Amino acid sequence: MTRTRITPARPATPRSRMHAFRRQIWRYKVLWETTFGISVLEPWERLVFCTYVHARPCVSLTEHAVIVMLLVVSLFAMGCVRYLPYVPLQLARLQHRLAYYLWGNDEVSTLRRAAADASAMREL
Repeated sequence: MTRTRITPARPATPRSRMHAFRRQIWRYKVLWETTFGISVLEPWERLVFCTYVHARPCVSLTEHAVIVMLLVVSLFAMGCVRYLPYVPLQLARLQHRLAYYLWGNDEVSTLRRAAADASAMREL
């Protein structure tokens, strides 16, 4: 059986102390971002969030409400601008999938014909 030699730990040098300091700063950064969910935000949203958090003691309660409402409205507007162009494509895809699940093929004409037949049946 061979013996493995364990080397003793090196004494703390300025370089390793700097590494430990950087690691500790990184841990605090990750803790901060994961606690408040900042890690999933885009860079401009992080800026707005951190600006709001750091300006919090200086503003009154009504100013807080205004700031929060502005943030909510701006995020909603950003979502509409980004995702509304895709809605017609999603509706067309949904229509094809519905025709496939109901009639076994994905022809939209079958779905339209069935809708016309249903409306004709209602008129009778």
